[in-house]
Amino acid sequence: MEENFPTECNIFEDGDFWDRLHQVEKLILPLVKASITFVPENGREDKNETQVASTLADVVHTFNSVWHAWRMSSFPEAANFVEKRWQRYEHPWMILAFILHPSYTQEARAFLMKQSQEDGIFSAKYLANALLGYTVKYLASELTADPPLSIPVLKRQASEYMEKIERGEISSSALQMQKDWKEYWSFQTSTPELAKFALFLLSVPVQVRFLR
Repeated sequence: MEENFPTECNIFEDGDFWDRLHQVEKLILPLVKASITFVPENGREDKNETQVASTLADVVHTFNSVWHAWRMSSFPEAANFVEKRWQRYEHPWMILAFILHPSYTQEARAFLMKQSQEDGIFSAKYLANALLGYTVKYLASELTADPPLSIPVLKRQASEYMEKIERGEISSSALQMQKDWKEYWSFQTSTPELAKFALFLLSVPVQVRFLR
């Protein structure tokens, strides 16, 4: 170093400093991505039209991404903070949105398989029953519509859909041309009841301010 160079800057020659900075960057980057994932609460798109309104599924995906990144970092204990925060949001409502979002099919498969192997509380059977409860509560008008939404058919469609995801019969690669969940579910004519529920659930706005 030159004589007039500030001694405080000697740290820039320290390889350990850059290694630690890189590790901190690994912690920060997932948070940066999360901060630009969610749009304002009015749900409007950004001026450049590249950012669309977020879904409840995006919340689950973001938590999972941050947790995984922190767990694999040099500060794995930081993942505990994410787990504690997630406990405030872990709810069948959120999990169903995550599973029904076509962009997260691969992650949903891993989740469902783990639940089956560990006999977890969020099994496909449990989620199918929870879906019916939400339908009766929030889509009651559809039950008396013309044609009416059939509860038995909805349960069958939901169970079969999650079973197909778990078996790998519905993959993200097969959905690459239909990344927009509205487009995807609008064309699921073979499962109209499930499509109607999915379109409703994924349209529920995310309370960005509350999440932050």
